[in-house]
Amino acid sequence: MRRTVRILITATAWWAAGGMIVLLLAAGRDLVPDEPLPFSRKIDLSKDISWMNLHLPIAVHEAVSMDEPDTGWRMNGRQLLTARIGEERATFELWRTLGDGTIERDRAETTIVVERVRRGWPILCIEGATWVPGRHEAIQDRLVRVDSPSGRSTLVPLGIQPLPFLADAAIIALTLATLALTPRFAERIARRRRGVCPSCAHPLRGATRCPECGASLS
Repeated sequence: MRRTVRILITATAWWAAGGMIVLLLAAGRDLVPDEPLPFSRKIDLSKDISWMNLHLPIAVHEAVSMDEPDTGWRMNGRQLLTARIGEERATFELWRTLGDGTIERDRAETTIVVERVRRGWPILCIEGATWVPGRHEAIQDRLVRVDSPSGRSTLVPLGIQPLPFLADAAIIALTLATLALTPRFAERIARRRRGVCPSCAHPLRGATRCPECGASLS
């Protein structure tokens, strides 16, 4: 029972350490100077529309509400992306649709431009977005702008996605544990081959239990 509890506590500690590293990697992503790769991708209606409906801030909707009642939103069909290791930025437009089927593609007052920032490694697990409703000022959602002394600014997302975040933490924790424990296991194997106790290196001389530390060899 105690051994099981000890294993659970150790695994939880490694997992927590992995989670902290995931957060540090996301926050410090811009410390690595590399060029993002720009490309264009079709909108995934099932995912992107669902994301928009879930995260559209009330303040953004109110900023573009006009006298005509709207019935929904239409995306412009493609999203522009810039990707680099540990980060993806997607920019796309939202157009209001009216009750008569009109799509307000060319009406700047009701067009919303969204820049979604996702970070995390190996899975993108933290996200935030900047919403620009019509001709109004940008509204940041789960996103903070950090300005450096040199004048450079970066957008750091704060919205943790639970399942991807836990998966990243587990992968990093497993990697750290493997790197930390591999030398120890290798040393124990080498000691067994030399005929000494794998725990304290005391000569065994054929004994099945170490006379020095009491470790069992079975």
